[in-house]
Amino acid sequence: MNFATRTLEIGEIRTDGGTKIRDLNEEWVEELMAMYEDDRTIEPVLVVIDPEGVAWLADGFHRLEARKRLGWSGIVAETRTGPLDMAKMYAASANKHGLQRTPGEKKAAILLAFSTAEGRKMGVRELARHCGVSVAHTQRVLAGEAVSHGGHSCTSTSTPLPEAYRKGDAVLWALVDAELRADPERTTKDTAAYAGCHCGVVAKRREALGLP
Repeated sequence: MNFATRTLEIGEIRTDGGTKIRDLNEEWVEELMAMYEDDRTIEPVLVVIDPEGVAWLADGFHRLEARKRLGWSGIVAETRTGPLDMAKMYAASANKHGLQRTPGEKKAAILLAFSTAEGRKMGVRELARHCGVSVAHTQRVLAGEAVSHGGHSCTSTSTPLPEAYRKGDAVLWALVDAELRADPERTTKDTAAYAGCHCGVVAKRREALGLP
């Protein structure tokens, strides 16, 4: 991966790669425009340049829009070389400490990261850290995806779980069930690590699903 900071032509930067997580905040765009006009120091945008030379914007949509509205042709960018998926992973981890994100934007970050090969290899806890959200929120989002794509809703079980797991248990069950159905041979330990839960939860779900 090559790192460089340089000025890019705004017209060369692609913004249609699915890396935009949030809608533009008009007040923030206007404030950035004023800051640029005042020659204030503003962080470069982040751009990933793929093997075909396409420049994908990963972070800095408000900054790019502010420069466009000012009629300026260039913008300082930190560039990385890699595929579009790399830009998506950077985008999913952006804005953790800037403008407060809505629940919908947090969900979008999780799903964006999970849409990449790297993100799918992550367990729930690692994915949550990457996106700057809670483990519980990540579990809810991924469980919802599992159910919407034909997973089991897990509203009942033949064996009750300990009281510690009763809160939000349907969310965990949906996530664990989807993983067990996708890969029944995966170990209980690995499934628990992926789902961000205790091995006991996976063992109970294996039993409920009739899996060895």
